[in-house]
Amino acid sequence: MSPTWRRRLITFPALGAVTLALWGAAPLWVGLALLWDLTLGRKLAATRTTLMLLVYTLADWIGIVAALLTRLAGALLPDPGGHRWLGWHRVIKREWNRALARIGFRLFGARLEVEGDGCATGTPFLVFLRHAGIADVLLAPIVFELPHPTFLRYAVKRELLWDPAFDLVGPQVRAVFVDRDSADGAGERARVAQMIDGLEANEGVLLYPEGTRFSASKAASILARLESSGDREALEYARSLTRVLPPKLGGTLALLQRNPGHDVVFCAHTGLDHAYSVSGMLRGDLVGLVVRVRLWRVPFAEIPSEPVALAAWMRAQWTRMDREVAALEGRSPSAA
Repeated sequence: MSPTWRRRLITFPALGAVTLALWGAAPLWVGLALLWDLTLGRKLAATRTTLMLLVYTLADWIGIVAALLTRLAGALLPDPGGHRWLGWHRVIKREWNRALARIGFRLFGARLEVEGDGCATGTPFLVFLRHAGIADVLLAPIVFELPHPTFLRYAVKRELLWDPAFDLVGPQVRAVFVDRDSADGAGERARVAQMIDGLEANEGVLLYPEGTRFSASKAASILARLESSGDREALEYARSLTRVLPPKLGGTLALLQRNPGHDVVFCAHTGLDHAYSVSGMLRGDLVGLVVRVRLWRVPFAEIPSEPVALAAWMRAQWTRMDREVAALEGRSPSAA
């Protein structure tokens, strides 16, 4: 049996069990959450979170059913891998993201502010996004895909395949699920770089250069590792960053070196730092949240081609990312 089907034999029954447990006693869970909120006075945070979990499980099943119906339609009207097949899965992905984003923002009373929205037009392009929490997966569609006729090819962690809807739809919309623990690092980097091949006029490529979400503990771990390695230059660079992790240059440079002529759009954002755990949601960290996004675009002509210069350019852009995040937070890096 393939690893894909071994995984699905776990994830689909698990999702079914969670769905039955949540929806089968939905009034009870909502009532308990409401009682908890009224007792602790937490802006109905637990109630909102419970409702969001109910919505998410329902959305997952709607995505699964839509994907299975698409496969049935594909069997009747053969077009595997073709534009019709791709288009159907893009519609599923777009509407899934649209529903979760709209409901999530309204449910938590959150709002989105975007500076530089013009940078999100004029595809093809590459998008390098700061990684602050699990909700980043929804941020890119909200900023780039829902307001514009744009479709992104994603490079995301392989663990997302444990969500059955991602598992069925993601590979069909040209997403690459990276195994961060793979012994074949060169092979993983090559898969990321190949995403740029054959980009269509309305497509882009999305990458999280940090490889994992930012946290103070992860930043400290990176500093400790660099101190042990004796790489003083890398250590000083990492120390200079206060809001982001140093970019992992392997996949990033592989993608840039394979770039045939597309601009790069950088996406700084704040607010979603609070959306990395259920406990934070239960505390009310997302209630009334303001998600601030700032985009800037670098034309292809300004991107170096020589490897050493390209690495220095990427580090400089990520230093700017750090400054932009600090500015969006309303304080300078030195205030950390």
